[in-house]
Amino acid sequence: MIKECFGNKELLKALAMAYLIKHRTKSSNIRHYSINLIHSITGIHAVTIKKRLQTLNEYGLILIEKNNLIIRSTVSRHSKRNMNIGRMDFTNVKTVERSLQALQVVFMQQRKDFCKHTIHNAHHGFNQKKIKAARKACRKYGFGDRYAEHGLSYATMARKLGLSVTTVFNIVKQGIKRKYFKKFTHFAWTILKGVCGMDIQGYTFTTKNYGFQVQANTYSVGYRWK
Repeated sequence: MIKECFGNKELLKALAMAYLIKHRTKSSNIRHYSINLIHSITGIHAVTIKKRLQTLNEYGLILIEKNNLIIRSTVSRHSKRNMNIGRMDFTNVKTVERSLQALQVVFMQQRKDFCKHTIHNAHHGFNQKKIKAARKACRKYGFGDRYAEHGLSYATMARKLGLSVTTVFNIVKQGIKRKYFKKFTHFAWTILKGVCGMDIQGYTFTTKNYGFQVQANTYSVGYRWK
């Protein structure tokens, strides 16, 4: 469901509530449910609970039978589409939302990794079946013949998530803390005596005697770090 949450903050917030309920009750079936019961479980305001339940219902993610609330599974039949949420922070609903947003960053990086891997297989593979499949995928998604790594900037993530750069910065911090991904910074400097803060083409900013080039961060996902 992470893909469906892009451009849909209401769905992401509703999912956060559903995951928090399942985590705290250790069940997908809430017997004799009521708004007050969900409030006592999550701490969310009653009006907000009703809105999020409505969103979950619209997406077919809950089922209400008599006075039981059943939270349906979000696991896909295609295992490759599923994401590990085991490192999610269940302190409260806001931390769950942040964790889901960090998973959106993971999804964006996985798409970049898929592009890079597919282009490599299309032009440097050894298995003819894989080469043919990769070239077909390149045509389908318009990948082109070369992969250029430009990183994943905070501005790009903010635009895709519909959030501020400051919020995205905090999401990345959360993702690193929960070990969803690892961040690599790209920061280079050159001695430029006497530039004294002048705008120099090719440099992000300058100081008295140095020019600095700041490029977008890159990320690695799918690994565990100590």
